[in-house]
Amino acid sequence: WTFTADRTNNTTLKDDFSTEQGKNGWHYGKSNYIGENFTELGYDTEKGAYYDNGKPELKADFVEPSAGGAAAYKWVVARDGNIEVKGEYVKFDNSKGSDGTNGTCMRIILNGAEKKWLGGDIQQKFSGERSVSFDEVYKVEAGDVLMFVIDADSNDEYDGGRLTVSISETDKAVTKKMSVAKPKTTAKATPKVTEETVTEPEKEAAPEETEKPEEKPEEPKETAEPVKPEETVEPVTEEVTESEETVEEVPEVVEPQEQDEETVEEPAESEITEETNE
Repeated sequence: WTFTADRTNNTTLKDDFSTEQGKNGWHYGKSNYIGENFTELGYDTEKGAYYDNGKPELKADFVEPSAGGAAAYKWVVARDGNIEVKGEYVKFDNSKGSDGTNGTCMRIILNGAEKKWLGGDIQQKFSGERSVSFDEVYKVEAGDVLMFVIDADSNDEYDGGRLTVSISETDKAVTKKMSVAKPKTTAKATPKVTEETVTEPEKEAAPEETEKPEEKPEEPKETAEPVKPEETVEPVTEEVTESEETVEEVPEVVEPQEQDEETVEEPAESEITEETNE
């Protein structure tokens, strides 16, 4: 396809989709999961789609990758400048698939470098529709290649979906989420974490270790010394004195019992003699 002077960096996939490869800067084909080995596919007028024996299949409002090759939409930049790339990828219901059904994922690739990866919720078996969206700003030059690659993740059961893309010229700053976020988080986060983890355990651990050993030795000293000697000595002396007293009292109790028996028997004999005398 030949560049034209009036072509700009403003396009949408739905409106500029064509049965002719390269028109409006768009190409339709297959590649590996990171956009390498891109090959244009033929257009089937009866089916109304670019496809390779059924899969991959690419339309303006439908896309389905194959386990043997990802579905790839390629767009060639018209002129230098910043472009805003916005859109959404919708993954259709795949609940009727087998246990191995695992959904899809998508990548945005600029000049062979991965700029955005989208997966997660769409990389599994589910019912209904699930979607992922994107809004990126890139600095480009005429002839740069921007690709949108939908990968089957090795299983292409029920991997149909829909991709919408809008590209426009912009004065917005270039998206640098990946390069800016990493150094900031590592530089600020690491000293904070180390300071907190070092100071906190030193203060908390020291009182805990000193309080515990002080309480433990005090308790056995109080219970062992006063209780055992006092209780064991006193009852022994009392038992000896009591036993001596009880031995002395035994003969005193026995003697009056014998006298009482004699006094009781004497009147009984006198009464008998009196009766006989009469």
